[in-house]
Amino acid sequence: MTADIISAVVCGVLGCAVAAALVLLCRRAVRAEENKVSSGECDERILRRIEMSVSHPALVRAIRCLRVAFSLLFYVLILGTAIFCVAASLTARSLGAIKMPVSMLAVASGSMSYVSEDNPYAQSIDGEEGFAKNSLIFLEQADTEELAVNDIVAYVADTGIIIIHRIVAVEDDGQGNALYTLCGDANSAADKDRVTSDKIIGRYNGFSIGGVGAIVRFFNSYAGIVTAVLIVCAIAVCEWANARMSRAEDERVKILRSVQDEG
Repeated sequence: MTADIISAVVCGVLGCAVAAALVLLCRRAVRAEENKVSSGECDERILRRIEMSVSHPALVRAIRCLRVAFSLLFYVLILGTAIFCVAASLTARSLGAIKMPVSMLAVASGSMSYVSEDNPYAQSIDGEEGFAKNSLIFLEQADTEELAVNDIVAYVADTGIIIIHRIVAVEDDGQGNALYTLCGDANSAADKDRVTSDKIIGRYNGFSIGGVGAIVRFFNSYAGIVTAVLIVCAIAVCEWANARMSRAEDERVKILRSVQDEG
């Protein structure tokens, strides 16, 4: 717990320092560019812009539309990635408390990456193939009576972590409740504790995306959260800088056009 607090504080301090440095550097750069525009150093480029808007108005409008379209696409991708990571994070952090028809989990180990010859249940494994470390897997909700040997499920261990292993045996506890023995395909022994149905989060539906789990796991960490905040900060600063530069150039365009009209 203390280590987590220290990590959170360190990441927060570093994140604030980087964000402050980014803002200060960007402000300095913007002021320098504004001075160039107002002093006339950029008049040649601005005059070309005026000439282009007069001689090819349709092309200028098309370029503006393309810029808006690319900006929208960029923000949609950023928003989609954020929602994707948040959904995966909620699944992991809720430990199954949030029930969803389909949920996602990032695989943190290689215990399901292949079937080991030392696995005592290797000969009887006949089900969905495993998945590599750092894969993002998808789980479906399954009733107790639907779970069977060879199903791959995610469950919450007594330590509070989520484990994704294969059911290798099902027993009755004498009171009509099922007890599941699970084992990782690449492990040489079954999991120490037998699992009750209330500990099972969901059953692997056979669909996984290799490598994406590493990204999700990173953005679930303190460093990842700070990185995400810095990305948002950088985008906001860039938008502010672009707006300032656009206003400065628009003001210069008005001055140059008035001079041309007077001439």
